[in-house]
Amino acid sequence: MEPDAEALVPQEQGSLTPDQQTLLLATRDWVARTALDVKSSASHEPRHTKLGDEFPGMLWITIRPRKRAGVRRKPRYSHACIQFGMSSDGILIGGWQGAHYVWEFPENEAFRVSVPPVAIGEAIAQAFEWAERELSTAGSSP
Repeated sequence: MEPDAEALVPQEQGSLTPDQQTLLLATRDWVARTALDVKSSASHEPRHTKLGDEFPGMLWITIRPRKRAGVRRKPRYSHACIQFGMSSDGILIGGWQGAHYVWEFPENEAFRVSVPPVAIGEAIAQAFEWAERELSTAGSSP
């Protein structure tokens, strides 16, 4: 699958930390090689929560299953996408969220890990494995 032209291009890519750049490049590669039919995007803007809090300095990546024309399915989850967030100090979070532009359901956080720089590749690989399992299951519901 070929990624969208505008996908995974944060507005301020030059201001990303090395770990955030690693996550962005790894996500581009993963999206390009996965068999899942997804749409992805990235942002380095502050992300609000439902409570009005912000996550400044985070790289946000969203991975959304594409809707297929003529297919009527109830989604396994009511949430629209998987989000990964990587903070400038190495915290990686992820989970299903209801919209691609807000982190609105903190209780749906599937993981939060503090990633030492030497382990960034392993943490990213585990995040992708989780996302692939989740997206595969979400796409198989009737």
